[in-house]
Amino acid sequence: MIPKGYINDRFFKVTIKGIDTICGVMTTGGQNSFEGMNAKPGYYLIKGWLQTRMALWLMLQGKHTELQQPLNWVLGYTKTIEPG
Repeated sequence: MIPKGYINDRFFKVTIKGIDTICGVMTTGGQNSFEGMNAKPGYYLIKGWLQTRMALWLMLQGKHTELQQPLNWVLGYTKTIEPG
């Protein structure tokens, strides 16, 4: 979820100890509801894509738990410039 008034830079990274940083891309968002998830008031949803082969490789390395930890994921976003 991204607060309204902010935009994402369309990239995210996953950092897991012992593994190089992994990057992925985000879809452009702006939706309040997506696949059964609803954004909190004042937020909107975006969706990220991690390559299937990378996700499978991480799971085969026993990193499934680390993939589920929010602190291992970083999303870039910035405040939009207000006209005026």
